[in-house]
Amino acid sequence: MYSILIIEDDPCLGKSLQNLFSKRNCTTKLCTDISGSYKFLEDKNPDLVIADRVLPDGDGIEVVEYLKDYSYKTKILMLSKKSEVENRVEGLSNGADDYLAKPFSSKELMLRVDSLLNKDKLSSIDSIQIGQFKLLYNKGIFLIQDVNNPIRKRESDLLHCLMIHNGQVVSRQQMINWVWGCNTNIPTRSAIDVYVTRLREKLGPHKKYLRTVRGFGYQLKLPVN
Repeated sequence: MYSILIIEDDPCLGKSLQNLFSKRNCTTKLCTDISGSYKFLEDKNPDLVIADRVLPDGDGIEVVEYLKDYSYKTKILMLSKKSEVENRVEGLSNGADDYLAKPFSSKELMLRVDSLLNKDKLSSIDSIQIGQFKLLYNKGIFLIQDVNNPIRKRESDLLHCLMIHNGQVVSRQQMINWVWGCNTNIPTRSAIDVYVTRLREKLGPHKKYLRTVRGFGYQLKLPVN
């Protein structure tokens, strides 16, 4: 049974979607705004989010950005009256898995949903290991001496960057390029510092291996044995 979060402020459409998925034995939650969806996502990890672009408190793309930080599992389907090519490209480039323009047929919607839910985003469990430290960076798992330390997606991406460059000093700009690429929503200097602080917490008693090189960036120097 799949769990689906619907973020739609049109009450008729929202209820119609819920009824449609109930026939597929899916559990659904309907939120009418972004803030309500955040409260739900803090506690739940649904298989699919269906989000409208135009919501009372912002653009549904904000939910996509939020999920990129927290979830490896959840697929995202954007719905919108904004059907121009640039709008679809914007949604997909920000991390949505699919984009469907309104109005749409229920048959097309279900075909898109079935396609997304049948895809295994984690088909390849890529990993990197240095000594007793192993990161499964497509899985959200950081192992230290085989003890699992769950890790958020952005933290995992940053740790992957640092582990790839183990022993080297990595600048903030290198880290931004690695994780955010050409995305316009790049983090501030202080945000990078917050992510690094979280990584040190994940390292626990081994946090000494991640040090700040003032004026240059950060250096992760994990022992190879």
